[in-house]
Amino acid sequence: LKTRKKHLIDRRRVFNYVTPQEPNYIDNYVAYSIARWINIFSPESRLVELYINESSYGIYNEVEQLDEGFLRNRGLMPVNLYKGEQTNVEKKMAIDPHLFSNPRLWSKTAVFNQVAEDDFSDLSYFLELLRKAETSNSAFSRLKNVARFEDWAKYSAFETLVQSWHSTETGNMRLILDPWQGSIKPV
Repeated sequence: LKTRKKHLIDRRRVFNYVTPQEPNYIDNYVAYSIARWINIFSPESRLVELYINESSYGIYNEVEQLDEGFLRNRGLMPVNLYKGEQTNVEKKMAIDPHLFSNPRLWSKTAVFNQVAEDDFSDLSYFLELLRKAETSNSAFSRLKNVARFEDWAKYSAFETLVQSWHSTETGNMRLILDPWQGSIKPV
């Protein structure tokens, strides 16, 4: 559901209604709630009974869109929000599907407005630094400043806690690259 630009609902314009994929409808809702509780960037979510023309269509998870509005509501603009997806219709054919090996496998869902929309230099720098950090102590030191251990360890602990590994090296990965802080954080 997308409202008009001047008609925001709770400072949001886009609402996604997701049919729960798990047998237990509450799993995704609880996972989003835990992520927010431990200060991991995560969309707002709530369970709703969806009605269309006064007919119930069942229980859905209403999930906030990960876009510029998501960032603005958290005081994070201007930054780049990247979406890494190599599954289903978004899969690029005949290319290594590992997101962390190629910046062109990513798309932007929100843009740092001081560079061109097709400028992926911040993501390219991060991926190159990640690759070099495997064999270089100086690159590893720089990587620890960009991808802060606290952020990524908390994200990993969250995935373990809720037993959800839906973000993988080939899909469903979202990253916030903040040029002001010089950091990259998972969503």
